[in-house]
Amino acid sequence: MHAITTGRALTIDASGPLITRTYAPAGLVHADCMGGRDDSGDLLLEAASDIVSNSANRGQRHGFLGVDEVRHVERLIGHLKQAPATLGFPEN
Repeated sequence: MHAITTGRALTIDASGPLITRTYAPAGLVHADCMGGRDDSGDLLLEAASDIVSNSANRGQRHGFLGVDEVRHVERLIGHLKQAPATLGFPEN
């Protein structure tokens, strides 16, 4: 499952033990779009914390996999990366 909010991108992998990854704008350093001919594809995300991860995780792909309209999602991630960092919840 994938989600993009105004404050972060989320991926939830339930194919084994439940793994949730969050990508805040300040920590999102790279998004690599690998699209197919039918406008579907994968959007691989690299967070700053992934850069210093151990070698056991190398070769694993994280991000939005098997997405329809992947170029549109890439643009949304681009907007998210440009969003100002916010702490906590907005005040009412």
